[in-house]
Amino acid sequence: ATTEIYTLSLHDALPIYSSNEFIKIVERLQTDKINIDLFFLDLVLPGEMSGSKMAEKLITLFEDPYIVMTSGYSEEVIFSKFQDYNFKDILRKPYTIEELELIIKKYQKYIRRKTL
Repeated sequence: ATTEIYTLSLHDALPIYSSNEFIKIVERLQTDKINIDLFFLDLVLPGEMSGSKMAEKLITLFEDPYIVMTSGYSEEVIFSKFQDYNFKDILRKPYTIEELELIIKKYQKYIRRKTL
């Protein structure tokens, strides 16, 4: 499968459509020493792993990744305790470009605080 990288504002985005594809691509990025520090994960994806399991995997592979949970489900238990599942933020579907930009701004503030 061809992997396309999209540019959003000044950020590159690499869409991954299944957890099986996720595992292969993330391992390749790790092998090539390419660091990604902002991830958007849906709770439910085709494949072997859930979004929360993928978040667990990311934490072992990348240094302090900023992982955003996205979901169209209204599972209040998970939404209210999203940090217990290794997510730093939530983006509920359907979301607007403004909500996406707000998440990216939060991430940028987080990165700035880490480097001070």
